[in-house]
Amino acid sequence: MKNYWTISRKFEQNMNRLQKPKKETFKKRLQNYLIKFKTKSPQITEKYKYFLAGFIEGEGSFYVGLKKNSTSKYGLKVDPAFSVTQNKTGVVHLIAFMVLFQTGRIDFKSGSENTYVFKIENRQSLVEKVIPFYKSYVLPLTCSTKKQIFNNWVNVINKLDQGVHKTSEGLAYEILPLVFASRTKGKREKSLQDYQKLVLLGVRQ
Repeated sequence: MKNYWTISRKFEQNMNRLQKPKKETFKKRLQNYLIKFKTKSPQITEKYKYFLAGFIEGEGSFYVGLKKNSTSKYGLKVDPAFSVTQNKTGVVHLIAFMVLFQTGRIDFKSGSENTYVFKIENRQSLVEKVIPFYKSYVLPLTCSTKKQIFNNWVNVINKLDQGVHKTSEGLAYEILPLVFASRTKGKREKSLQDYQKLVLLGVRQ
């Protein structure tokens, strides 16, 4: 009987692996975009890199999302991301960002059928690809306000990599203030103090 259940369990595990959809490769995803937008993969020259740097300066965003998450230790998930927005007529430049960074996705911007967004959320890609590019091609020429926003965003990522978010105090008093400092002023659903209270009280809604 023991052998039967062992064989049955292994059979079920093998079937689950077979049924699990294969993860889309970057090469395949890029090819799908080229077909969808009926364009060719652009050549990334040094001159084009500076052109793309201009897009980041004008339409780029360094953002840290805060999401309530019942599976997270303190009920809050911190998600750094980088994005560039562009009208559909210039979507080829978003594809160029994909080619440049060898990662990312392109989707419709929420609430618009004429605007697309290129986005990278993988933290390793942000550290190894986006940050070095920005420091080399954009940071030396950008304004002081955008420099500060970028530096705060980078500090959030560094603290996440250091595990600061693994304590409630570290998340509430070191990371969250940097998150809000990296955001431009505008309408916000919750304040810094609201999120700090959520973390410190362990409230999960």
